Amino acid sequence: MVAKRPERRQSPAGIPINRFLFEHNSRQMLSGMEREMTFRIMVTASGEDLDRQLRNITTGQQLQIEGCLGRAGHRNEEIRLVLHAERIEPLD
Repeated sequence: MVAKRPERRQSPAGIPINRFLFEHNSRQMLSGMEREMTFRIMVTASGEDLDRQLRNITTGQQLQIEGCLGRAGHRNEEIRLVLHAERIEPLD
C-alpha cells in the first residue's frame, strides 16, 4: 500500500525519478508458524514509463511492485535499503 505519495524529481540527465514510501502487510510461514509481516520501505522508480504510471497514484492504493533491493545512498555508513522498482501494477 502507498503510505506516502510519490515525490518526483529529475536526474541531471533529465530522467524522471519518483520516490515514495510503501507499506507491506502479509502473513507468512516462518519456522513452522504463521507470522504477521509488516514493514515500510522507500521505493525508487526511474524512467518515463514508471513516471507516467505513478502520476495518478494515491495514498492507500494497493500496488504490486517488482524490482531489486539496494542500498540507499553511499555516503552514510548506516545501511538503509531501498526497493528499486522495475515494474509497478495497481491492484485496485
